[in-house]
Amino acid sequence: MSGSVVVDGAPGALTAVTFWCDDPNAPSGGGGRVMTNDKGEFAIGEKDKDTGLPPGNYKVTFSRFVDATGKPVYGGGKKSEAKYEVPSKESIPEPYRDRSLTPVSAQISRSSNTFTFEVSTKDR
Repeated sequence: MSGSVVVDGAPGALTAVTFWCDDPNAPSGGGGRVMTNDKGEFAIGEKDKDTGLPPGNYKVTFSRFVDATGKPVYGGGKKSEAKYEVPSKESIPEPYRDRSLTPVSAQISRSSNTFTFEVSTKDR
């Protein structure tokens, strides 16, 4: 499974993408999390090896930290690592970060899955 994240029309570099299994009967911990690269691209599992997420419906949430200039950075880590991080703030609006509010979902099947997720930080 692979895809990309677009934030306000630009590649969503360094965006954490979390897939939450939408099946109430699924085992605890069903889902996965991946970080996009500097082009906003991600992959879960090996191509054509059936090692990605199990088939099903997923809610998808996003998180991305930016520095004072708006450049994406690694952030939101452990307090013990805070002195090594660039000061940053969350740039993704709450509805996209909250599993119960997100408007984004994905239907994952056993066949090839490629997604493009578009996120807007602007008021609707």
